[in-house]
Amino acid sequence: MNFVRSCLHHESSIVSSVAWYSILHGRYRSPTGRNVSLCLRRYNCTLDDLLSCRSFFHIVGRYVSASYTSDQCTVASLLSECLLLREGALKLPVCFFAQ
Repeated sequence: MNFVRSCLHHESSIVSSVAWYSILHGRYRSPTGRNVSLCLRRYNCTLDDLLSCRSFFHIVGRYVSASYTSDQCTVASLLSECLLLREGALKLPVCFFAQ
């Protein structure tokens, strides 16, 4: 999708025009149009959403976040903290150590 967005906003009017045509009119008759249509359906967003955000990463992140339960997010957070402790990037307070 980042490639498609770069084509849509390309400095060459020919590249930009072909990209816009393939998305708005070519749709399933063009590889670019098929790719965009598939991504819009998969990530449940509109073409305006896709073009207005700075990064496609935000749209994918929203899709991924919606597919996990709160328990799974809690476990992932715990594992992330454990990794930070192991790597020394995070320190436990003194009250957690036996004296």
